[in-house]
Amino acid sequence: MVSGTLNNIPFTTLLEPDGRYRPGKKPSHWFVPDEKLLTKARAKSGDTVKVSIEPTGEWIDPEIPMDLQKALAESPKAEALWKDITPLARWDWTRWIRAVKTQETRDSNM
Repeated sequence: MVSGTLNNIPFTTLLEPDGRYRPGKKPSHWFVPDEKLLTKARAKSGDTVKVSIEPTGEWIDPEIPMDLQKALAESPKAEALWKDITPLARWDWTRWIRAVKTQETRDSNM
């Protein structure tokens, strides 16, 4: 989790690892700024922007996919467990769910 600025507009986000291993090099990460941040920063695809970031010890909650929201609402036990886990764990679960490519697979696992 990082906080920073994009063209002097503050934001907080999760940096995702790029998944590429390069011997002797530090791992790299990425993030996709949302439309709200891009609009405030007056930035669009292809622009050169000024970015500054620094690690933060605080984790924000991820945006929960609609099918997961529905599943949690239908199961008080699952919802209680979801609320009990750390924000980092919620990010991991959300990331795994979003990694499923087809709606049919997601439906069969919910």
